[in-house]
Amino acid sequence: MTQLYQYDEMEFFIPGGEIFVSEGAEIPDGYTSIAPPNGLYHGKWTGREWIEGADMDVINKNQRDALAAQVRAERDALLAESDGHMALDNIGLQIPATVSEDTAVSEIIAGLAAAVTGPWARYRQALRNVPQQPGFPARVEWPEKPE
Repeated sequence: MTQLYQYDEMEFFIPGGEIFVSEGAEIPDGYTSIAPPNGLYHGKWTGREWIEGADMDVINKNQRDALAAQVRAERDALLAESDGHMALDNIGLQIPATVSEDTAVSEIIAGLAAAVTGPWARYRQALRNVPQQPGFPARVEWPEKPE
């Protein structure tokens, strides 16, 4: 059996269009027995060989998209790692020793305000802002993790 590789009317490779024919069988139109090499974005059949059919804009966009996905995954992991620092039981809220309703509410609000504007909150916001940095995804300045 011989594996054949399909291409469309514009001679672009059709992934998943492979078929098998008996040894020595005639190769139907739109197929070749030569496998496209790995690493082509848009393989194009010339009648003799496969060439890269994508222009540099397509290649650069594909590479940029892959790098952006990788950077976002790293950012998401850092956010997940820092989740515990923003949990209510870890942000340092104190119940006042002498509790009056006004004192307790104002101290809890003050504690929450300090937590949501504190170093961990600023770090997490800087992580969320990574995709807006100039030069993203090729150049990323990672924020420094608080102590």
